[in-house]
Amino acid sequence: MTTKQNKNNKSEQQVLMGIVPSIFMYIGLTFATVFSFMGLIYALRGNIPIATFLSLIILVALMALAYFLVKYKTKPRGHENKKPEYVMLAAYAVIFSLIFPICFHFVDIEFSRKDALKQQAIDKLNDLQTMKNEYRRSSERAVNSFKDSVDATLNSYFVTVRYEIARPRTLLTRLLQTESIDFARYERNPNDPRTKEMLKKQIERVRDERAATIKANHNLGDLTNEFNDFFTEAMPVFTNWNRLKISYYYSQTDEIQQKMRNSMKQRIPNFSYQGTSDVPIQLDAISVSFAQASIIKIVAIMLLLTLLHACILMPYIFADRANYGGLIRKAGKQETLEGNIDL
Repeated sequence: MTTKQNKNNKSEQQVLMGIVPSIFMYIGLTFATVFSFMGLIYALRGNIPIATFLSLIILVALMALAYFLVKYKTKPRGHENKKPEYVMLAAYAVIFSLIFPICFHFVDIEFSRKDALKQQAIDKLNDLQTMKNEYRRSSERAVNSFKDSVDATLNSYFVTVRYEIARPRTLLTRLLQTESIDFARYERNPNDPRTKEMLKKQIERVRDERAATIKANHNLGDLTNEFNDFFTEAMPVFTNWNRLKISYYYSQTDEIQQKMRNSMKQRIPNFSYQGTSDVPIQLDAISVSFAQASIIKIVAIMLLLTLLHACILMPYIFADRANYGGLIRKAGKQETLEGNIDL
């Protein structure tokens, strides 16, 4: 009876020792896969298909190595050759070293830099909005300055024409970029208010046409609509920290900023805007996570990820090793695959 109870207790213990490590293994695999996937999402600028594909490869590789390590450790062998086991452990170490920077990148952003990165992105979006408004005001100032220059030069022309001073007329022709203005009719009779009014209306019409052309040349066209759509889409992504989209919109923010600057400078060469958020956002750069992290943080995250992979290898760690001739050696006793042999 005692022997039967011992066997039952031993059987229950074996079942328990098989279930608990497996539970930890699946927990470790889940976290390792999620960390790898999110780290890849950040590093690959939101490329979900590639991040998913690589994460699945990592998951399959870890599961396969964990399975074959357990199988090799518990498999009866006629002679003890641990070289394949060491090779698999080395392969696991290589995989760990490859995915460690990716997982580190995710953990560092998620628990250390997220708030700062979020604020940086929101500030940059608002800064782009301010730059767009400042450019519009700059364009309006340029158009108004042109009109004021024409009006001032016209008034100067009306004053100096009696003295046959040609400079204001030359300036008007240059400003309006046309030779079609009929100055001669007015100059033949400068005292006639009707000819003066006719010339003034003609110049004002050409002035307004030229001002409209300047304003049209300053128009950013489709880029304005592109920015407005981008602003509407990106702001909630940043404020709500949409993890699957955040990296893509981060990269696009810097790109659209540069595109807008180049387009504005091309249309108004003297336009200058000193933004408050000109530093590029580096969410995708894994190296930045390491460069900005302290030694303590690196060690802490390494310990966390090491513990995670220890959970994955727990079935292997707690598996009983089969030795020569199918015997399982334990302290104080020796077992065969079919029963116990007390030493």
